[in-house]
Amino acid sequence: MVNLKKSSKNLKKEADDFNSIYKKRFHNLKSILINKDKRVEDYFIKNPWRYEFSRNYAFGGIIRDFKQFKKNRGSSLHILDVGCGNGWFSLNANGDNRDYWDCIDISKEAIKTANKFKKELKITKNEYHLKSLEDFSSNEEYDIVSCVHTLHHFTDLDVFYKKVRMYLKKEGMIFIQDVSPEQFSETNAGFVLLIKEILKLTDNIRFVPDSKALGLSARLQHTIYEWRNETDNLAQSHHDHWHSSKRILAFLRKRFIEVFYKETGGMMMRLLGGLRGEMPRLERMAQQLIALEKLLLDRKIIKPYGYTFIGKIKINHFRGDGHDRIQKNK
Repeated sequence: MVNLKKSSKNLKKEADDFNSIYKKRFHNLKSILINKDKRVEDYFIKNPWRYEFSRNYAFGGIIRDFKQFKKNRGSSLHILDVGCGNGWFSLNANGDNRDYWDCIDISKEAIKTANKFKKELKITKNEYHLKSLEDFSSNEEYDIVSCVHTLHHFTDLDVFYKKVRMYLKKEGMIFIQDVSPEQFSETNAGFVLLIKEILKLTDNIRFVPDSKALGLSARLQHTIYEWRNETDNLAQSHHDHWHSSKRILAFLRKRFIEVFYKETGGMMMRLLGGLRGEMPRLERMAQQLIALEKLLLDRKIIKPYGYTFIGKIKINHFRGDGHDRIQKNK
């Protein structure tokens, strides 16, 4: 049983956190596009949004996976995007303005940013709603429910499942993409430190200095703590990583039929944004680091930092006796 009073208080705290984050970090954002935009956001310090090549690696893969997934599902799809943030995923995924999107988020600042870019990019079929999933209601049935970098914020995963079951078409699918920072291992941290040390020996490429001057062993442990808890990432909230990826995946596999799963990224998602140097040498170095990460992941030397899960509701879980449909249309 969900404690509604506690849930409401948690959501308010989460909304306050994200409103503050968007005011501080994204109010001057000039572009939401992953590709085809050369404007560099100088106020991003280590965030992969800083460079086009790092945006394309960290976030472009998610867009490509999503487009490939929905390619054979027809056009004019109806999609519900849960935790849409500033619209980066929905606007890039619907750049051709082909599908109908309902996008929800609890942050008014995030919704304001999303609507700003929707207007600028002339994407008329995306609608942005200041709503939590708990409060969201619609007479629409959706072909896809997407949830990108959001599910680990949910304090009650059953809320997500019950709402998806309520609004998803019988043949509909969920598209989940999220991070798994608890998998960041000592080996991952060792490679991060090695890359930083090697860059110190180069004349043209460097990395943003660490804030703490520590010995090697202490730096290793600090790197593990920093990356697992994302303490250097200002775009975090009160409920960040409420659930581990292991727990979320167990939850998803219990309630959905797994159609597709893959692990993504290892360390470059957050390392690339901290690079400094002159182009095009900087981009060439970044591509070499990306190739190194892919090799290390393929050989299972380092652990992945994220995952993509696509699934559909199990038949015996679908809308039960119709109670969900009655509740939805009230």
